[in-house]
Amino acid sequence: MALRFGLLTTFVVAILTGLPILASGQQPPQPAGEELSGGLVLPGMVAGEIEKAQVALDTNNPQRAIEILRPLVELAPDSDEARGLLGIALMMNGDLNEGRALVDALPEHPNSFHTLGRTVSVLEETDIDRAVLAPYRDRAMKLALLAAEQKVDDPTPYLYIATIAARENDIPEMRRATEVLLEKFPNEEQGHFLAALVAGSEGDWATHDAQLAEAERLGMPQDIIEEARTEAARAQAVRQNNQQLKWLIGGGILLLIIALLVYRKATRRNLPPAPSENGPG
Repeated sequence: MALRFGLLTTFVVAILTGLPILASGQQPPQPAGEELSGGLVLPGMVAGEIEKAQVALDTNNPQRAIEILRPLVELAPDSDEARGLLGIALMMNGDLNEGRALVDALPEHPNSFHTLGRTVSVLEETDIDRAVLAPYRDRAMKLALLAAEQKVDDPTPYLYIATIAARENDIPEMRRATEVLLEKFPNEEQGHFLAALVAGSEGDWATHDAQLAEAERLGMPQDIIEEARTEAARAQAVRQNNQQLKWLIGGGILLLIIALLVYRKATRRNLPPAPSENGPG
């Protein structure tokens, strides 16, 4: 039985806003720069304008993002970050053809998995043929796996892989990604939180409670912890109906991952800027 629930739109919105700084694979913002004579643009200016566009998308204002990004793409046509975000903004604004064309042209770089994932989320809110989504999902997962191999000190790709797996009802893949999070990043509360959700999906409530307690100890916000406990109690209350139990736990996983992504967004917003590493986005 496929895991289905009535708040898919909420989940899609969470995917759109959950990882804003890395949403199109850009590096963390640099200090704003300026345009030089002859049309040359400093990298800091590009990063500053991308951040402004991202804020516009976070507040569901794709038109404002387009106004920022179109001239930026003309000034910095080699910026994959700018082109990817412009594609997302255009699709959010209803221009699916141009938006998809920009996304399709992005290089096969690991950081592009954020843009591909956001593309899936945007297209899911349209009446586009469902078969169109599959290549974007596949490409996003492929690049996320590649990013996970290269970014050994970053848990974000594994978090994304677990999220995609949950959306595809693939609990084994979600479990694998979560196990890597626990092994490589034992002090990341997100990994323990996801481990609790996996355990709950399999009816292992002792492990669920232990992992949830560890996530709480490591700093997961209390409101998210309480929501997880509420979902677990509701699922256990209908234990006698296995199909219904699976649906409720599945819905709970997705709804709680929404909270997890929003929390991830908040923690990244509060991090100091990381040193810039120039490279394709």
